[in-house]
Amino acid sequence: HFDGERLPADVVIVGAGIIPSTDYLDGAAGIELNPRGGGITVDGYGRACADVWAAGDVAAFPYSQDGDDAIYRIEHWAVAIEH
Repeated sequence: HFDGERLPADVVIVGAGIIPSTDYLDGAAGIELNPRGGGITVDGYGRACADVWAAGDVAAFPYSQDGDDAIYRIEHWAVAIEH
């Protein structure tokens, strides 16, 4: 909840419209990279493969909308908490 409070800062960095840097994982055993928009493909629990989980902007999550089974990066907290 934003209450209008201002926080002092020397520098503020905002990353918007980025593609996760996952090239170093290409070919890693069991990890599937999502060709559409980047990210690590995970199941409904955030599991990428045995003993590996991904969360946040890098996770490409199965999101069924209108019957499709597409994989999307859930980049906004409002969307993430709904799914």
